[in-house]
Amino acid sequence: MRGHAGKQKTAPFSVNKETQKMNASTKPSDRLRRGPLAALVACAALFAAMLAAAPAQADYGVGETFDVEFTNQDGTPATQAGSHPFAMTTTFEVNSTLDEFPFYDLSGSLKDLFLEQPAGFIGDTTAVPRCSDLDFALSVPAHFGFALATQCPDKTVVGITAAAILTKEVWFTVPMYNLVPPPGVPARIGFVVEGVPVTFDVGVKGSGEYNVVASLTDNSQAVKFFAAVSQLWGDPSDPAHDDIRGVCGTNAIFFEPARFEHGETGPPKCSVEPLEKPFLTLPSACTGPLTSSYETDSWQEPGKWVKGSVLTHDDAEPPNPQGFTGCGKLDFSPEVESKVSTGAAETGTGMDFNLDFNDEGLTSPTGLAGSEAKKAVVTLPEGMTVDPSVAEGLGVCTPADIARETLTSAPGEGCPNSSKVGTLHVDTPLVGEGIDGSVFVAQQDDPSTTTPGAENPFDSLIALYLVLKNPNLGVIVKLPAKVEPDPTTGRLVTTLENIPQVPFSHFNFHFREGQRPALITPPACGTYTTNSVFTPWSDPANPRTVNSDFQITSGVNGG
Repeated sequence: MRGHAGKQKTAPFSVNKETQKMNASTKPSDRLRRGPLAALVACAALFAAMLAAAPAQADYGVGETFDVEFTNQDGTPATQAGSHPFAMTTTFEVNSTLDEFPFYDLSGSLKDLFLEQPAGFIGDTTAVPRCSDLDFALSVPAHFGFALATQCPDKTVVGITAAAILTKEVWFTVPMYNLVPPPGVPARIGFVVEGVPVTFDVGVKGSGEYNVVASLTDNSQAVKFFAAVSQLWGDPSDPAHDDIRGVCGTNAIFFEPARFEHGETGPPKCSVEPLEKPFLTLPSACTGPLTSSYETDSWQEPGKWVKGSVLTHDDAEPPNPQGFTGCGKLDFSPEVESKVSTGAAETGTGMDFNLDFNDEGLTSPTGLAGSEAKKAVVTLPEGMTVDPSVAEGLGVCTPADIARETLTSAPGEGCPNSSKVGTLHVDTPLVGEGIDGSVFVAQQDDPSTTTPGAENPFDSLIALYLVLKNPNLGVIVKLPAKVEPDPTTGRLVTTLENIPQVPFSHFNFHFREGQRPALITPPACGTYTTNSVFTPWSDPANPRTVNSDFQITSGVNGG
């Protein structure tokens, strides 16, 4: 599956047959021996370029060279929803002007680059070991001080990058490593080219579809990037990567195209132990085509943002926009448990609602990840009502309050503490720790206002805000939920729509108990059923119904 800007492009890096033969027959050790010569020629090219008269420059930008591809091992587009692609390749080239071949002049030096991935595309931060900051900082030098690789172990390699940094004709291929992220960042990926580290902080966008975003900020001015091709691997331990993993893929090339030759024969091999889990997973929704986008600025004009996007597409010429397929193969088996904090009838109570997914395919390199829930409709048992006492001293969370809920906001700085009626907890296999949150009562609708969503997103009498945050991971999710009585039975119905495509193994929604509990139990003893209807992203036309029972075993005060 490839990204496509909507019109045919010529690939900036092609491999002809003769070059393929040379690359296939050249051992990685021989490629390394070409490094000093390439470095000398590159230095000469850089010196000549500095002496050359600067031509008229184009505006800074990336233009139509931006592309994203999800591919299988044979190079064909990876289109199976929920699968773990062989590789994800991102390509970009900064605008430049030709002075006198092979010397080019940049339109501007890359400062910041933000890459937003398609909705539902995910990476597992726990799948690959991390390289320490010390090992990443220590390079393995070759002749003339030309830095070929870091001291990071091969087991921390997650891909490979080819970068043109001196001119468009001088390429360096270097490993990409899984690094130790700083506080507030779920993951960090980086590489070192010509002794200069380049790191991307990877996190989740804090709104909208909560896409994965890779952020490069304040890129070093020690090197100038003309172009780059970065490839992340779905299973970084796959033996097909042995020939270009770590030092085996490190090279300096002059007047040769960037290439990633997978699965070539002949020693040496940079092999690693198999990973227990895959690194990348494609979306579970068969919608599309899906969008990948970028936003970048230059050191010459910081803050002047250049934006663009591409759509996933096939490998036809010209390519056709295309989404993901095969959603009928994906599992969707939610498990639900609802329980009240008291077994007494007509008594103020708290309530726990637990939702669990056992998604073995998500953590299997050869499996297919199950679908996430797109929509949830939970109907409480008949006779279960809102406790009137909860209204005493109860505050509300206004649209302005929820907007002030940030990763660093203290309790009460966003939604008032008086509007909190419950707590949340989420466990996901993609990160090493849980994510906690709060449930707030939204401001009630004022019928006299005519502006839609002035008090809450649904213009309803009762609405909730679910706010999940983990400052250590840099994750914040804010979701509105509508609460209304069923017009026939009076049962309370809570609806949550457009749930982010982020897999989780366990979700707990807890309504508080205590002096001012949120709910009152039904008025008679018996078995009571909470009805839940979940709509999967993989198959929105076929929702799944799951029921959970709890018991009321005594009257008021134990009678």
